[in-house]
Amino acid sequence: MYSSEKILQIIQKEIKKQGISDKELASKAKCTARYINYLRKGEQKDIGIDYADRMLKALGVSVVLGQEREEP
Repeated sequence: MYSSEKILQIIQKEIKKQGISDKELASKAKCTARYINYLRKGEQKDIGIDYADRMLKALGVSVVLGQEREEP
């Protein structure tokens, strides 16, 4: 299972990999460019599921949360 720290790392890696601007990602994820800047710089240490979902969708990244249960 992914922790919020791990999800932040994935988001930070994708932002860097895609070279997307703070303003462009903010527009796609419906948040502020300042918030994106905090994420990029690592100043934001935690992320809520709603923001994580918006960021990942805006970046075109899928992450599976949790583990599938095995049926008895």
